[in-house]
Amino acid sequence: MKDHRSIPLEAFPWEQEGKARLCDHDGCTEEGLYKAPYAPDDLATSHWLCLCHVRSYNKAWNFFAGMSPAEIEAYNRSDTVGWRPSWPMGERMAHMEAAWSRFSGSFISDSDSNSYKDGNSRSNGHRPGATQDRALDLFDLQSPPTLAQLKARYKELVKRYHPDANGGDKESEEHLKRVNEAYGILKSFICAP
Repeated sequence: MKDHRSIPLEAFPWEQEGKARLCDHDGCTEEGLYKAPYAPDDLATSHWLCLCHVRSYNKAWNFFAGMSPAEIEAYNRSDTVGWRPSWPMGERMAHMEAAWSRFSGSFISDSDSNSYKDGNSRSNGHRPGATQDRALDLFDLQSPPTLAQLKARYKELVKRYHPDANGGDKESEEHLKRVNEAYGILKSFICAP
């Protein structure tokens, strides 16, 4: 049976008395106590330098040496988001809406598909502009209303259906929600270029 003390082990740093690491600078005989990266693209590999040489090394160190201004800008932008991909606000939702329209378009019944042949476009069983027509009916306005007419009618309806004016009635509150939704639809329709 082998004795467990016969396994060769490296000595711990405090056991390595007299075994100083020399400075990696050419011709230097000082002890290399300070770790300095080898290159910007190889930060894991290091030099061990003495205090004098690590100071001069740090003064001369330029992480972006050899990079163009465009490469430096790209590096800084990537570092800002932690090297994760990012998208402009709302861009991902546009892709999701496009995917949803392809998905929802696959549920058209045969009666709906005949309307496409006639030239009438339909989505989800509603003709285009149906939401504006319903909103106009709710506001009791003729198409196309002006912004001033819309605001005046909205003010009247809010005063009539506000829950505070109706003692907290839930039905009037629901009607007010429909009025607000219709106002948003009509306002975007009128203000659209």
